[in-house]
Amino acid sequence: MDEKAISDKLSQIWGDYNNRLGEEVQQVLNRNYVFACPQKKDILVTGLNPAFDVVKDSKDSIEPRCYCFSSPTFEKNKYYKPIEKQLGVNRVNAEYLDVLYYRDSNAKFWMTISKAGSIKGKADKPGLSFLAEQVRLTQSIVEEISPKLIIVRSCESRFLWGKDACKNRKEQWNKVWMGYTFQKLDLSGIHFGEVCRITGLLDSSERVSPDIKQTNLKGTIVYFYMDDRYKEKEKKLTPELVEMLYQLAK
Repeated sequence: MDEKAISDKLSQIWGDYNNRLGEEVQQVLNRNYVFACPQKKDILVTGLNPAFDVVKDSKDSIEPRCYCFSSPTFEKNKYYKPIEKQLGVNRVNAEYLDVLYYRDSNAKFWMTISKAGSIKGKADKPGLSFLAEQVRLTQSIVEEISPKLIIVRSCESRFLWGKDACKNRKEQWNKVWMGYTFQKLDLSGIHFGEVCRITGLLDSSERVSPDIKQTNLKGTIVYFYMDDRYKEKEKKLTPELVEMLYQLAK
């Protein structure tokens, strides 16, 4: 999916939900969106959403913006530099994207968005739909890239892949989102995070992309891992670990 197609879709989403989600969320929507335009690579690193610094980010930055992690001209800031370091020699095989596109530095703001615009007693949940539309776009991008290894760095985003999907008492699926199914892999030498292999898609109409009947990601290795800025040394993501996972994924 090229830059124009992604930008056009995000413009449509932002237009559809403009002034529908309440003042607090509208302030975030007014910052517009930032999106990756990733190339086809074997390794995909993912985060939750782009950050926004209310002090440092100028009014000029409140414009839709595209970036490509693998581009030599992409200026990597304090967030992206550690990712590049963790990838080591495999940085040339990797791309990065955020699953969501709104700009905010509160990793839990998605919870506020999910409840925004809802009216008690009515089924319509526009905030949740706003998030789902973004996740649907991301899934189509990831399916097109079809990476061999996905590193999910944000613990707040693991549920968006369908990792926490479960049935309620009525045997109805909840927390489906992208709706991938996983096989957990127990690997020696990995004592933190969770390594899984994608086995397919849930048979559920609750998936954000029910039009995707078969996934291109069957067999892809997914490493669910939390951003390690505050982790002890022995639990940090290292180039050696990335290389081990990449060899497993090949």
